[in-house]
Amino acid sequence: MTQGVVKWTGRKLQEVRKAMRTMLTIWGVMALWAIGMAQPPSQQFEAYKGKVVPDFSFQDINGKKHQLSAYRGKVLLFNFWSPH
Repeated sequence: MTQGVVKWTGRKLQEVRKAMRTMLTIWGVMALWAIGMAQPPSQQFEAYKGKVVPDFSFQDINGKKHQLSAYRGKVLLFNFWSPH
């Protein structure tokens, strides 16, 4: 007696194969969509190049308020998805 071995036969085998084909098809469509939607970085940000960013205020993790205009000419990195 072997444990952990499943023997697929008949109708169950057809259902499993159909489910696998469906999953592979969905993954394939998603991959093609992602490839089609991807743009080279040079084109991706072209619409924003040379444009002025609207001024806004933000708060750092220590609670100190900052104004974007105070950092004009400097490079800023914002992490909007931080858990803080």
